[in-house]
Amino acid sequence: MMRFFLLSLLLTPALYADCTASVFPVQTASLRFIEKSHNELGDQQADLTWSNRRIEGNRVQWTQTYTVEGREPQRSTSEYRCTEDGITPVDEGTTFTGAQYGNRLERGATWKWTWAGTGISASYDYRVVGNEEVTVPAGTFDAVRVDYTAKTLSETRGELPLVHGSLWIVKNVGLVKQFEDDPALGLVPQKTTLELIEAQKAKSR
Repeated sequence: MMRFFLLSLLLTPALYADCTASVFPVQTASLRFIEKSHNELGDQQADLTWSNRRIEGNRVQWTQTYTVEGREPQRSTSEYRCTEDGITPVDEGTTFTGAQYGNRLERGATWKWTWAGTGISASYDYRVVGNEEVTVPAGTFDAVRVDYTAKTLSETRGELPLVHGSLWIVKNVGLVKQFEDDPALGLVPQKTTLELIEAQKAKSR
């Protein structure tokens, strides 16, 4: 038993050495997006950059820089836990199960992701639709489209209307587009589109 335990310890770092993240793969050094949000109160535009991807054990982290028009940039660290199915966020005070971003991108593949915080929880269902050509500011890509729905339960507002969204992911590039239609975000329905502006490749080692 002790020998098996020691072997497991030796294998664990290798298992997570690549820590596969379909939305931000090891071949990509940084991704820069433009985010456009629309609701009845008006439109908002922001610049979002993922950079400095790094791995620590079974965790993958990157630096996120978010800049709303006319405001100072806000920098934070996005941290995810790696599993065989994909990656899921790590956030103190919130419980996650499943994978937010899955690794199985073949047509028809499905996965689930849930999160629960104080007074609110959500359950996401993802389904791979198939390959689809998508054009964003960074160019035209042959991407894998993933559709999802989310059911949110609030202690104060009850069960909220379903959220609908789509991801477009390109092999060895990562996420190039995301669209989400949230009919209940902040009590005001909102549609948000994220599109890739620039992708920088990682330098060969």
